[in-house]
Amino acid sequence: MGARGSRLSLFTFLTVILCLNIRAADDKIFLDDNGLVVVEMEDVPLVGSWTLETNNPCEDKGRPVYGDGWLQAGPGNDYGCNNNDIMTYPIKVSRAGTYSFKFRVHKSKHAECGAFDACNDACVYWEENDLDYSHPSKTLGKASCWAYKGNREHDGSIVVDLEANRVYHLNIQRRSQYFAIDRFVLYTSDRSSDATADGNDAPCRTPVEINGEVVDPPCGVGTTANAGVRRPARTIGSLSSEPPRYYSVTGARVEKPAQVSSPTLLIGVSETGVRRIANFR
Repeated sequence: MGARGSRLSLFTFLTVILCLNIRAADDKIFLDDNGLVVVEMEDVPLVGSWTLETNNPCEDKGRPVYGDGWLQAGPGNDYGCNNNDIMTYPIKVSRAGTYSFKFRVHKSKHAECGAFDACNDACVYWEENDLDYSHPSKTLGKASCWAYKGNREHDGSIVVDLEANRVYHLNIQRRSQYFAIDRFVLYTSDRSSDATADGNDAPCRTPVEINGEVVDPPCGVGTTANAGVRRPARTIGSLSSEPPRYYSVTGARVEKPAQVSSPTLLIGVSETGVRRIANFR
């Protein structure tokens, strides 16, 4: 094949890739803890005009900020959700079921947010077309201080059926300027009270899969990002048909079945010796 033919083949290949919209492998995937997914908004790279803020505009109300801060949408409204300020969160659950979405938000105190319907919404949708709510739509977040909201303006709560061990992509896109989001949760009906608990009872970040390894991130609840240890009790290994997995602080896998009945640290043994298991629930 001549040089011209090679160039045409490469062009054809790239055209097919672009048309198919093939997504690159996800470096970080957010996992569930027995039907509950807790994600801090800042746990993926910032996109477009979103900014990370570390102050707490609701401190006088006794409402804490979780994780390392909260995200604020940039200036300018985009009521058609046509901009590229799309924050994408890969999600994979081990427990199949019906999951509801809520984000922890507040109406910005910015000078341009005085109107009752200003600065209080985003576009939230699933990227997978076989799910309900797979098109951008205004998702309401009107709260004077941090609170869990998430109804879409015209079709109610975002509730989807998720398969086990399939990677989905949840998109949160700027719509109203200066809208503030701290974290979001996905949960099955039996985990609703855990998902939206606040203060000392707030749930920690749930595990993440990073380049194929499952790790427990810093809790994100407490006076600092690492302070909280409050997690629902559970029995490891009884959550699904998959073998239980245990990981050390360094991410090394540990083969040591154990039962956890309260927040604790576990000791496991791997080929390289004893490892401490951090932040198990």
